[in-house]
Amino acid sequence: LHMNAGLLVDLPHLGESGAEGIGLFRTELQFMIAARLPKLKEQQALYTAVLDAADGRPVTFRTLDIGGDKVLPYLRTAQEENPAMGWRAIRLGLDRPGLLRTQIRALLQAAAGRELRVMLPMVTDLGEIRQTRALIERDLAHLTRHGHAGPERLLIGSMVEVPALLFDLDGLVREVDFISVGSNDLLQFMTATDRGNTRIAGRFDPLSRPFLRALRQIVRAAGGAGLPVTLCGEMAAQPRAFVLLFAMGLRSFTPQVDFFNIATPVVIALDPGRLDMGLLWGLVIVAPIIFLALTAVVWMLRPRWNIIVSAIVAFILLNLLVVGIFMGWLAINLDWVIGLFWFLGKAIGLCAFFVLMRGTLPRVRIDELMGFAWKWLVPAALLNIFVTAGAILVIKEFNL
Repeated sequence: LHMNAGLLVDLPHLGESGAEGIGLFRTELQFMIAARLPKLKEQQALYTAVLDAADGRPVTFRTLDIGGDKVLPYLRTAQEENPAMGWRAIRLGLDRPGLLRTQIRALLQAAAGRELRVMLPMVTDLGEIRQTRALIERDLAHLTRHGHAGPERLLIGSMVEVPALLFDLDGLVREVDFISVGSNDLLQFMTATDRGNTRIAGRFDPLSRPFLRALRQIVRAAGGAGLPVTLCGEMAAQPRAFVLLFAMGLRSFTPQVDFFNIATPVVIALDPGRLDMGLLWGLVIVAPIIFLALTAVVWMLRPRWNIIVSAIVAFILLNLLVVGIFMGWLAINLDWVIGLFWFLGKAIGLCAFFVLMRGTLPRVRIDELMGFAWKWLVPAALLNIFVTAGAILVIKEFNL
């Protein structure tokens, strides 16, 4: 859990909340409360104070996100019919390079000898990231040339707020060092829903199917490239959405400070290590029992069969019942057509199995059943335990 901040007055909450760091520092707030454009030294002083207060914890500075609903009285801008999609954020910064370069230089000097994390807002095209990176490298070279120390480590990330990036995620992960999802704007632009309009507030649903699929796509792309991904926005402050995002694979959130009291017990309850061990022991205990029962049923229905054949048939049936139902449930949650055909295939497989097994249940003596179980089923169960546990441990080890 990372804190959301923008002014020096927010920094005492960093220690009080137990946050891992500042996941979003809104640099534009300094500009919005000032009567004039803050000078380089003023910006540098603020960023230095923030890094000092963080005391080694990571701080992600978002470059100026002005424009739209964030108007600076001393900055002349033309009136726009749709300011949310207009001249704002990184677009304004690249069009006014002097404004952006002053902030970049202040950040580089403030982070001398420390890690600097810079995040770009409202990115629409990968070219905007390349242009900004070129400006940063140019100013870093300028500082080095004049004997100033630069950051020990420089990380450049992008906010995913514009749906266009969803169709270029493979390129995005090659251009940045981390990704942050701006859930508010991304949902607003995806659903064409103004979250400030009370008439359509009910349509601003962060748990909608298309939006969740978009988030899953981002998480998978970042995970495949080994990049950290964080979610910023009101969605991270909703307990039900928080649990869903955690299950989706997100492990970094930047909610409002007020949500920390709610989120902390949720995170503890959803500890992934505990979840993995619960799954491991559940399968180790349950799978052999099911396997034993199914093998006994097969043997009673077809007593003339070889025990190896009975065990193989039981193992197939175990897959049909357990794996088939589980995977079918997952498929339905991903795509109902896939799920329908999956269940249809499993149903045909079950029908074929019971047709093969048709016949009356023969009478079985208890001593014969106990001897059979001790001779064949117990070793098979032990083998199944080791195979199941080994498979799960391999899956965990290689993160499959």
